Amino acid sequence: MSIGTSIGGWYEDEADHAMKTMSGKDNNIIDPEQTPDIGTQDQNVETKPQPQAEVIPVGERYQTWPERMVRSAGEALTLPGDVYAGKINPLSQEGIERATDLAGVMVVGPRPGTVGSGITAKGPETIKSAAMKYKGEIFENQNHGMAFNDIMDKYPTEMSWHDIKDGFTTTHGRFISREEAFQLAAQKSQIDPKVMRAYKADDHGKFITHEGDEPMLLSEDLQ
Repeated sequence: MSIGTSIGGWYEDEADHAMKTMSGKDNNIIDPEQTPDIGTQDQNVETKPQPQAEVIPVGERYQTWPERMVRSAGEALTLPGDVYAGKINPLSQEGIERATDLAGVMVVGPRPGTVGSGITAKGPETIKSAAMKYKGEIFENQNHGMAFNDIMDKYPTEMSWHDIKDGFTTTHGRFISREEAFQLAAQKSQIDPKVMRAYKADDHGKFITHEGDEPMLLSEDLQ
């Protein structure tokens, strides 16, 4: 009875299988040296390089010097509050570094054109806002009554009326009196023309009342 093999060969019977196996002349056994090397079959096939994944460094990204300057200024300005809240020891290394940055900010000043900046804004100086000054702080608002309420909100129990100064702020960052504010606003045509009918210019170009008094600017006079 014939015997088949898994590779397509065959033997006439069991005796034929035994004789060919012992004699080494079995054509149904695959020679390993004649087995094709699968790994070398595709040597001539062109392979495309695989794109490399972008490597993102771990940690804080590099900051340009303007970014570092703004960040340092922001941290410096919050130092007094952090010390008061007990978040930082002013004598620690971080406290000393932030104090140094704060000193630099105070010399250079805040953003140009803001109140207290010490740096004049570009363009002509005009009236910016009604304002009140108390304990060295300037409170701006639409009118002096609202500015006064801002002071009351911040100092509800320790406010002293005699220490309050009322006036106006300018686009150049100055706090000026009502009298100086009127002259500036009149020169820059910021006062309602109907209001200006009650005033006249003297020989020096200074605006006065018809009775010769020096006028004071009211927030409602601005147009």
